[in-house]
Amino acid sequence: MEDWGVYPEYRDQINGGYDCIKPGIPCRNHLDVELTKPIDRRKEIDGFHVALALSGEQWESLAAGLRKVLRGSPVLKVIA
Repeated sequence: MEDWGVYPEYRDQINGGYDCIKPGIPCRNHLDVELTKPIDRRKEIDGFHVALALSGEQWESLAAGLRKVLRGSPVLKVIA
């Protein structure tokens, strides 16, 4: 099966797309995802902010998962 990359979506598959995530640096207390283009019909959704409250172990688990999902992608610059 061909891998087309990461497909972010908002509330439904109709509000999503491939190759639309800007490179970013996640951190322990938040995950900001900026998009290269809006992914909704009204052209209003251009990013996501996810507040996090993670222990060290939870952060390591999330970081490992992000590395796996975004493997080989320029989207993930650094996970410290």
